[in-house]
Formats: sequence, C-alpha cells, structure tokens
Amino acid sequence: MVDNLDILPNWKLIDEISIPLLETGVGTLPILQAALPSVLAIDLQDEKISERYRKIIRISQLQIQHLLKSQQELLKHLEKLENEIEESKKVAKIDQFGKFKSNLDNLTVFSAYSNPDKITVILASRGYLNRRVYCRLFNKEKIEIYQETSVVFPEFTVNCNPDFHGQAKFVGISINSKDPIKKLTKLIEYSDPKPIFDFTICLAPIFGSSPKIFLLAEFLEFYKVQKADHFIVYLFEFSENVENFLKTYEKENVEIVKISSNSSKCVNRHRCRHEMQLQDCIYRSRKISRFVGTVDLDERIWATKQDRNIFDFLESSQSVAEYRFQCQWTLRYSEIPYDPKNNQNHNLHEILPILKWHNTSHVAPQNHTSKSIVRPEFVDSMGVHGVQKYSLKIENPLMLVDPDEFVVRHYRLVDGWNYFLNETESFGNFTIFYPNPTFIKTLIERVKYALNRFFAYQNSHKNLGIFRFIDFAKTLYEIKMSTSEQKATDKCVQLRKKSAKELEEMATARSKGGTMSAESVDEPVALVSCPSETSMQKLNNDLKKVKIVKDFNSAETHLENPDKKGEK
Repeated sequence: MVDNLDILPNWKLIDEISIPLLETGVGTLPILQAALPSVLAIDLQDEKISERYRKIIRISQLQIQHLLKSQQELLKHLEKLENEIEESKKVAKIDQFGKFKSNLDNLTVFSAYSNPDKITVILASRGYLNRRVYCRLFNKEKIEIYQETSVVFPEFTVNCNPDFHGQAKFVGISINSKDPIKKLTKLIEYSDPKPIFDFTICLAPIFGSSPKIFLLAEFLEFYKVQKADHFIVYLFEFSENVENFLKTYEKENVEIVKISSNSSKCVNRHRCRHEMQLQDCIYRSRKISRFVGTVDLDERIWATKQDRNIFDFLESSQSVAEYRFQCQWTLRYSEIPYDPKNNQNHNLHEILPILKWHNTSHVAPQNHTSKSIVRPEFVDSMGVHGVQKYSLKIENPLMLVDPDEFVVRHYRLVDGWNYFLNETESFGNFTIFYPNPTFIKTLIERVKYALNRFFAYQNSHKNLGIFRFIDFAKTLYEIKMSTSEQKATDKCVQLRKKSAKELEEMATARSKGGTMSAESVDEPVALVSCPSETSMQKLNNDLKKVKIVKDFNSAETHLENPDKKGEK
C-alpha cells in the first residue's frame, strides 16, 4: 500500500529521472520502483502531464519490460522446481521383494589420492552422504589386497586407511564387500612432503558451446600476473580447439582434468558437477600447493586499488585456512562473438571482458556469491562460495578480506540472469571500473603471445592424426638410424608387438586428417615388417611429415614469452 497518495504524483522525482541513464541499465530497478507510485497516481486531466507525456510513456514501457522479464525468470524457476519435485518422487521405490530400493546415482569413483596419512577417494555420485561403503585396495596386477568399511563424509568423499606396505595401486568403492568392481581407479600418489607450487588456480568445469578461447587466454594470463604458478582446468563439454589451446600451456603447469558425461547423473547436472569438482580440486592440490583459489571462467580476484597481486597479499597476511573475498558484478551485455581462427590482428579491446565491460555493481554483502582462496591441507569440504568443513582446529580458520583491499570481479553475462541482476541493483549504486593502463598493456601483450603460440601450434598440427603419429614415426626413425641390421630387426619385432588396436587407431586418426593422402593410411602397419628397401622409402617420406614438430618448436622459440623477458 502506498502512503501519502495526496502528494502523488511526485513530478520532481519524474523530472529528475534520466531516460538515457535508465536505458544503460545503471540502477534501473530502484529508479523504476521509486517512480511506480507516481506513474500509477497520474490523472489524465492533470495539466502537468502534457509536457512530460513522452517521458512517462517511456518510463511505463521500461517498467513493463522489467515486469515481464521478472515474470519469465520466475516461470523458469517454477518449472525447474516442478521438474525437481517430479524427480524426487522417483527417488524412493519399493521393489517386488518389498526391500527399499534407491534410484541414486551408480556408485562411481572420479579420482583417488594416496598420501602417507590416508587414501582419499572422490566420488562422482551424489546421494551417498553418511552411507557405509567398502574401501577396497588392489595391487598393480589388479588383485584385491585389502578392504575395510568407511563412511561417505563429507559429500563425495571417502577416507580409507593408508596403504602401509605401498602395494596399493588401484582402488574401488562398493556398497557390499563382495560386489564386483566394474572399473578400478588408479591411485594418484603424493610422497613429496613439501608443496612444489605456491599458488594453484582451480577452474570450474568448462561446458557449453559459447566461444571459450579468448576467455581462457584472459583467465590464464590474468592469474599468471597474480603469480599463480599452477592451474587445474576441468573440462566437461569442450571443443577440439579448446583442448589444443590448453595443450600449448602444458609446459606452464596447466593440468587438464576431463569429466566424462557417462560417469554419473551428478556430472550431468551443473551444480552437482561443480561441487564434485571443488572437492576434487582440494585433494588434488592438497600435497602439492600452498594456496588454492577456486573460481569460474568469468571471475577475477583483483586488488581494489590495483596496487599489488594476490600472491603477495597471501604471503603477507596472517596464516588462516580460508581467505574469503566479496563479489562485485561487472555487467557483460553480450557474449564473445567467436573463437580466434587465425593470427589476424584481433582488437582485444572489443573482445576481452576486462577491457570491454566496465559497468560495475556495488560490493555484494558478505557471503553473497563470495569466492575463496584456501590452504588445502586445512580443508575437508569445499563449497562453491566458501569452505564447508575445516579439517583441523586452528585458531583463525577464516579471514573475511576487506573489499577495500581485494574483491572478486565477476564479469557476468546479463542474459538469463535478470532475476539475480535485480538483486544486485539493490546493493547500491553502480560505478565505472577501468583497469589501469600498465595492467592493460601487460594483459594485451600476454594474451597476444598466448594466441600467437596457439596459431603456431595449429599450423604445426593440422589434425590429431599427425599429432598421434609423431611418437610412432620417431620409433621408426630409430630403426632407420640403426647401424646393425639385427638391431633394426629387433626394433621391428618390438613394434609388431604393439596392439593391433593401437595401430588401427593411428591409421584411423591419420585418415581423418586433411593433409595426408589416402594411400598413406596403412603405412604404419606396413612399416612394421621392415626393414626392406620399399619400407625404408616409405619411411623417408613419412619422416618428412615429422618435420611439423620442428616447425612448431621453431615457431614457438621465435615468440617472445612475457614470462621470460630479461632472461638470457
């Protein structure tokens, strides 16, 4: 109910409203809400309406647009809730024998880590929290050597006693002690007592068909400027170009972790997949990195005054388990239009979100879409917006970082997030944020280097067929260079022992490429019967194709790596 209707409409308020400002989206919702009582109170007989007619019509149109958008978002949300309710009805069923039957995910292991103090298994399945399971260890011959009961806690996590004899190489999890294990998971073993990295960034699973390469280049180079020296990039839905782009970072400690869509129901649900990935990130990095940041592809943890980098801040701060950062939204009004296709001179100011978008919200309240950097050894359970369970009782587990020092700048694509945007507008006034010129120059230089290196890689590896053929060709080259005929024959025998499937895959991969002739497809198989004069001629031809490796190495060395400037 609106009070003081006798003073409405408030013509002073109407006159102060700027239509161009409203149309930019800056503070639109609060202004429209403030103007609504006045618009509703307007009398057509009022003399003051004539000179403000067009303005009132436009304000009304914008109010209706916001109302319709909010209604659409609400309907989508209600539809999602209805679907979730229907799914929940299917969860519990009674089978023909009267036993309780659960429609949970199949019990699936995503990863497993062996440390001196315990073995930790990360599940790709949700719904087993606090359930008793069997932790089963297998040796290198995949023979079961030990089993014990454990409990799934926290979510996705099973802790088992350490393998004191060092024999365990694989692990399986089952509900019952004699259930068959369909697929064993190889243990990732950590034995070095000291972390080998200072600052790891875990990137939330990449998915969807939108262009990713420019975003990835900006993401990786931004955090390298912040002194991150290790990245764990999770891939769920991705293109060949995305994978190839990340391969160019292999020498720079960028680790790729693929999530198979066939592994569980959980990984096919965005939120569930993200929560599982966060848990894996903590244990994957626990023994190898001092600090770990968990962020999305469009999030940048940044010094508010742009006067220092994150790692220096972490080094100089008190020792806590979690550093939690408040969030600001920088609105992104359009998607990046395309992935780079060649080494043309791209205008990065019109592509990279950091350089293109500047309309930034007020800082969100504490714990609203916050993000964290943690010391992984102190964390047992990691959530999207903060630690859910600390592993050790420490005096100061949490630091709420002052937003005057650092914030999370979330370059949020507005499309599809109007219901969240309305809430963001309630935080306070929007401002315009620009990176400082020195940072802009550094970022552009680094991104251009990353893109040029990617183009060199693409030109050198025209297709996966050639890429997979290289190791095979190198082995053949050793045969050609053998001084002893017997030695060459022995090498050939070794090659012939390679599985037929592997050779077939090589031939198939080569046949799919656009750079090799059809008659060369079966050459790897034919060459296994060498050394004959004919085979050696074919080998010489194929070795010319191995030159692509040298081409790439040569191209890479001619690019000036920003990380190595000043080195001799």
